[in-house]
Amino acid sequence: MDDAGGSAPGLPFVVFGVDHHRTPLELREKLAVPAESMAKLLAILASTPGASEAVVLSTCNRLECYLAGAPDRQQVLSRLAEHQGVDATTLDAHAFWYAGIHGVRHLFRVISGRRATMWRIKGASPAWC
Repeated sequence: MDDAGGSAPGLPFVVFGVDHHRTPLELREKLAVPAESMAKLLAILASTPGASEAVVLSTCNRLECYLAGAPDRQQVLSRLAEHQGVDATTLDAHAFWYAGIHGVRHLFRVISGRRATMWRIKGASPAWC
């Protein structure tokens, strides 16, 4: 479990998730969010006490929940575990939580590709999930 910072005053933003760096493939597969259940998960996360909005990034290498507000980590963990049908203790052991500026920094690393896994073959373009 990674835990970077509490909520930062003036920056109510948190990230909860798992990725290929710390989570076994078997658990990541169970956490994959099918398109038909994404709207329900977003509604569940956005209705977490302390949260006002939610965005979910689900790829073959990560599941990340970006939340506006300052929700309680355990609330987010339990709601996600229940929705995805995984054990909350197992999820917690592999999950990370970044709040405030730490969450924003993580988000920018993800969108810039600095947290991506890419395999490069000579003469080939990078392959994305």
